[in-house]
Amino acid sequence: LYNKNNTSIVGNPNLKPETVQTTEITFINNDIDNTQLSFTLFNSDIEDLILVNASNGNKYMNTGKIRTQGGKIELKHELSRGSYVLANYSYQDAQNKTTNEDMPDVSKHLGYAALNYRASRDYNLYIDANYRGEQTRATSVSRAAIKSATIVNATLNIKDMFVDDMKMKLSINNLLNKTTYDSDTWMDYQIAERSFLAVLSYKF
Repeated sequence: LYNKNNTSIVGNPNLKPETVQTTEITFINNDIDNTQLSFTLFNSDIEDLILVNASNGNKYMNTGKIRTQGGKIELKHELSRGSYVLANYSYQDAQNKTTNEDMPDVSKHLGYAALNYRASRDYNLYIDANYRGEQTRATSVSRAAIKSATIVNATLNIKDMFVDDMKMKLSINNLLNKTTYDSDTWMDYQIAERSFLAVLSYKF
């Protein structure tokens, strides 16, 4: 609202908040043994969208309306002793209703899969994979679209390690060390490369 020190983008104290109205319908089936199946359809209308208006001195303005429509299907199957597998797929179509163009920096296809393996009361392994389809570009952007990518993560939780109430968490993010980017901002932001995290905690 009050940005004055940025030489390229100017604040606007007269901005109104963006508003969103969402309609969603979900069907859930639990009749299959140890399996839950769900299907969702959604429609969202966003008004008073806040964007930088280049024709008005690179000033933030309320302009345009977005409509996002799509669906999601999810399957979860329970295994023994708290273990389970989970998978879902989402399709979303986001359009600027003012220009009738696809919204930039949006993936139409999203996917997720996970395995939660509880080896025992004290050991639990969680592995997941996030898929993001090709991200669209604005017509004014000459850079190539960001290609689809899948990021895999793994986390091992250990309870009562060495002594009671001591826990350890070992995580590997971006296990396959994929190079990909997020174009949600005005410039592409690289997703972190493979990283490791170890946490040891004790409750007393």
